[in-house]
Amino acid sequence: MGDERETTAHIEAREISFSHPENPVLKGVSLTVEPGECVAIVGPNGVGKTTLIKCLAGLLHPDQGEIRVGGTDLRDLSARERALRMAYVPQADGRVLPFSVGSFVMMGRFAHQGLLGQVQAEDHAAVTKALEATGLIPLRDRPMDRLSGGERQKAFLAAALAQDAPLLLLDEPSTFLDYRHQVSITTLLNAFVSEGKRSTLLVTHDLNAAARIAHRIIGLVQGHPVFEGTPKEFLVPDVLEQIFGTPFLVFQGPQGRLFGEPNFQ
Repeated sequence: MGDERETTAHIEAREISFSHPENPVLKGVSLTVEPGECVAIVGPNGVGKTTLIKCLAGLLHPDQGEIRVGGTDLRDLSARERALRMAYVPQADGRVLPFSVGSFVMMGRFAHQGLLGQVQAEDHAAVTKALEATGLIPLRDRPMDRLSGGERQKAFLAAALAQDAPLLLLDEPSTFLDYRHQVSITTLLNAFVSEGKRSTLLVTHDLNAAARIAHRIIGLVQGHPVFEGTPKEFLVPDVLEQIFGTPFLVFQGPQGRLFGEPNFQ
């Protein structure tokens, strides 16, 4: 009998490394995300967070190491098989897509529609459920290029939810959004994680959102993890300074939740 985690972990990376020409980005990164767990990846700009999640999504191929999804080597999965196992939400980048919100979200169902791509009743039901969860029902017929940045990011999230994969990979889902939409996206993600129906890997710059949502947090520095622990273990000045290279203050909010922010004094 092999390692039990191979059959129970939704995703597992073992000693993966990735380099651009003459520029190592990831250096022997290992991690697991268990069923129903949310893991957040944090760290400064340029340390390999987006490269890591793209490797896990199958968009980039590591130079070394192994990635297994549901116990199967990622390299052995077809695009359709990957889509049935995991959904990926990229960073907001201002892309304008010539589709309505409803049509775009329906694209998340492609892996469920067979060779002929015929839309079934369950596809419509999954899209409606995803639009309801993200508050986009009123915008169902609106063109994607007429959405705000926050609304567009919700549409990407809705497409991932409609995909109905057991693993959700999120790359900076609230980056470039105003505070109202940042709070909205974070609240949505917190609700999804609380349901425990999906495993979630979240890359974020928002360390307080990571501490609010995630069960475990991994700190990445220069392409290698330097910290892994619970949110309470993460929100410690010495840990935050080790990861981000600057002093931090940690304080307790009115509901007992810890918050961290750089110490500008």
